[in-house]
Amino acid sequence: AEVFPARRAALARELTKRFEEVVRGTTAEVAAEIASRAQVKGEVVLLIGPPAAGEGAAAHTDDDLRALVDARVREGVARTQAVRLVAAETGAPRNRVYRASLGSG
Repeated sequence: AEVFPARRAALARELTKRFEEVVRGTTAEVAAEIASRAQVKGEVVLLIGPPAAGEGAAAHTDDDLRALVDARVREGVARTQAVRLVAAETGAPRNRVYRASLGSG
């Protein structure tokens, strides 16, 4: 929700079971709904939709790309893998993401 607050998302809980539940909305709306609960029990699946028109690679500045890569690296992901993940998430070319991650965008 912090990275792509306007993306459509669905959080499904306990699929095919008696207490099946699906929360839909933007990632920010879904995150707010889940945060308002004391806890979420059971098996959970999170689906995040594709970028909307205008949210693709051109919508991300080099600073945005660098921040996304840096966040993944802080989580323990190797920089090369973080670059691949961010490129896949944003639709930006991998070499652009790599250059941006080095600060020489």
